Amino acid sequence: MRTAIDALLFTLFFIVTTLIAIVFGIGWYMSPLALGFADGPADPVTRDWAERAYHLSYFVGIPMLIAGQIASAVLNAKGMYRLAYLVPSASILLFAGSVAAVLLLRQ
Repeated sequence: MRTAIDALLFTLFFIVTTLIAIVFGIGWYMSPLALGFADGPADPVTRDWAERAYHLSYFVGIPMLIAGQIASAVLNAKGMYRLAYLVPSASILLFAGSVAAVLLLRQ
């Protein structure tokens, strides 16, 4: 049985992770304007990997952030509380990792 405090804690967690997902998603969505590959790595192989990683983070990573939040709400409603906390945390960490990989490959 869930208590009111458990429900409040999940609500706060959900709000915070949603705000993080929104900031990350919008920031990365807007990044093609500032992150263009005109000044990317000189090595064509590294440049190709950086572009592939970027496209993966853009077309898979951003939807993953949204899906993680939706899945969290559904899992919480179905009583799978541990997964409801794990899924959005994992999606944010994986997205941050993919962004870090892109930025490291661009150097």
